[in-house]
Amino acid sequence: MQVYMVMAVASAVGLIWRIKVAHAVAASCGTIGACSPPRALATGSLWGCAHVGHLLGVGPTHHLRAGTALSVSGLRGLRAPSTTCSAPTAISAVLAIVGVINIPIIHYSVEWWNSLHQTASVMKAWQAFQPLDMLVPLLMMFVGFSLLFARFCSFAFGGSC
Repeated sequence: MQVYMVMAVASAVGLIWRIKVAHAVAASCGTIGACSPPRALATGSLWGCAHVGHLLGVGPTHHLRAGTALSVSGLRGLRAPSTTCSAPTAISAVLAIVGVINIPIIHYSVEWWNSLHQTASVMKAWQAFQPLDMLVPLLMMFVGFSLLFARFCSFAFGGSC
């Protein structure tokens, strides 16, 4: 979801201010975002095993994340043939901005639909809800993934628009 948010913001910046680097960032996010969701779905169910006692099954959250993965792959495919900032780049930028509406739906799906997935467990009403022995590794992994994403994004910069 973090990759999709960066892709949508970069697409908006590229469309509004016509900055070619923003389109390159969005294109590199599409490359990274195409391989991140399968790993997130697999590791998320393993992470939930510590809370629930068994691997989490398929539910609304997993379907929505799979839809986001497909849209990122589609945006990547749409952007791939364009070597210049042209119509496919603009269309994929608009679709990335519109597709970001799926992010809050994924976030609140655990509260809206009854499934095996647990409700919000990191923060509730701005108070830490998760035990410290689970919260610290989660935050460390978030920071680690953010740094890895920034590094991969810088590697993928070449060749795009």
